[in-house]
Amino acid sequence: MSGEASRLSGLVPRLDGFGMCTNFAIFGFLASAIVSCAIGCGVENESPSLSVGAQGTTPQVIQHVARGNLRFVHGYEAGKREAAERRRPMMVYFSADWGDYCALMERETFTNREIMALSDQFVLVLVDADQQHEICNQFNVSGYPMLQFLSPAGLHLGRVEGKQPDAMVLRAMRAALRASHRSIAEGGEDLRR
Repeated sequence: MSGEASRLSGLVPRLDGFGMCTNFAIFGFLASAIVSCAIGCGVENESPSLSVGAQGTTPQVIQHVARGNLRFVHGYEAGKREAAERRRPMMVYFSADWGDYCALMERETFTNREIMALSDQFVLVLVDADQQHEICNQFNVSGYPMLQFLSPAGLHLGRVEGKQPDAMVLRAMRAALRASHRSIAEGGEDLRR
């Protein structure tokens, strides 16, 4: 074999006993592993955390779910408990996996830097329309997505229906925070429970 042919033979994938290109198979596997890690395999990030209850009560596991760049408490009751414990208002996100506008809101609104920064002042709660339809009925949700802002005690602070511009969501978030602070300052909520 000539020097040139010998050099090129190292670049040609070798076939293993099963007729597969071993070099390409290994490369493909590694490339897919790297891409999967980078994008999270397309699976929603869910992570349980332990919420320490009041003295004498059993700690409860709270499931968190990522939507866009935000982490939500999964389920209304768990979110309500966390909001009361942390003394923060709630931003309740009513969503449906099949909703195109929900996916658009998650891609655009929940990746906006200002919204991400302001969301730290809320307990973010995800209500899945298919899993918690009774909660959707309780809040008269007629379309998805919807954001409902509530005080730590559950008082209504505002609402954004449908996929709206980020500026409108930011205004609603700021108004909810002002209303929550005003309610607490006026003694409208007893958070010492």
